[in-house]
Amino acid sequence: MGHPVDLTGPQATWPSAGLRLWRAATDHVLGLPDAWHPPPPQGDRGLREVLGAILREDPDDVLITSGVRAGASVIAQFGESFSHEQPSFTGTVTVLRACRRDVNLHPWAELLEHRHAGRTGSAGVVWLTDPWRNPDGATLTPDGWRRVEAVARTRQVVVNEVYRWFGKGRSRPARVWMTGSLSKLAGSGAALGWIRGTGMDDLARRQHARPSLFWQRCWAYFLAHGGLELLIDHTVRPTAEASRAFLDELVGVAGAERCPGAVAGSPFFLLPVPHTTTEDFVGRLAADGVRVGPGDDFLAPSPSVRVCFAGVSGAGARHAARTIGMRLLADAPFRAGSHPAAERTDGGVRH
Repeated sequence: MGHPVDLTGPQATWPSAGLRLWRAATDHVLGLPDAWHPPPPQGDRGLREVLGAILREDPDDVLITSGVRAGASVIAQFGESFSHEQPSFTGTVTVLRACRRDVNLHPWAELLEHRHAGRTGSAGVVWLTDPWRNPDGATLTPDGWRRVEAVARTRQVVVNEVYRWFGKGRSRPARVWMTGSLSKLAGSGAALGWIRGTGMDDLARRQHARPSLFWQRCWAYFLAHGGLELLIDHTVRPTAEASRAFLDELVGVAGAERCPGAVAGSPFFLLPVPHTTTEDFVGRLAADGVRVGPGDDFLAPSPSVRVCFAGVSGAGARHAARTIGMRLLADAPFRAGSHPAAERTDGGVRH
């Protein structure tokens, strides 16, 4: 291939049919007499009804936000302490720490231990992601969800579901809040997200900024007229295909031991690079025409790199896998007789 392959997770693009539908949405909303009125505190009722149908949630239990980070800034006002997953997307950690001083990082096995349920009510908040935790694609098993529900009896659990479109959407357990957005389908500029659960009217009073009513109604029209399906077809399915192509090629070139715990179809994998530094490995791959993200950027064990398949073709994914596999083999001679990676279970967690 004569051009670089970008596995850092570039911004999502839109299909032409989606752009046409968005233009229709803006034309429709511009014709409404109250389009420029301020939005209700909990969000436009029409949008909450559309999202409620998509998320299988009571519209009264949906709060409209500008995205997951905006939701984190609201939730940060709720608890006295935060226990946040590690590894993870660091954007929410940054927001929570900007609002709170006591944000502690834990692996899932520790987050879901009963000792974390020792403080009651609003004293503590537990934050994790499902499905497809960024950067390693970890997804809760049924036993993991049972542990989430156990912890939620005494602490407020928040589940970031921003990657729900790439897996099986989860019905919300009682006493759990779930937060997500459309950013992984429509780009970070989509500026539309939600928190869902009981007590959203109280959270709405804590939210000092929200999307305009015009913006919310455009999204309501877009989603109600098939826009979500257009974005899923354009983004989710190609990402899953690229993920499978990459994993198949990498296992064939370097063996399953090079991608421990990887699940085909995940939007991203976390690959250990034990025989060099992360910075050196990222630099060598860049020279080879493959861009990857340092695992350090996601609070992951070092040295490691994160590869993301959004916007990557199947051919590009296979080329990148061959390049990465050969680089791994060059850094450490391959040992024959490696065994396929088995599914790992750690405290009810499936990677």
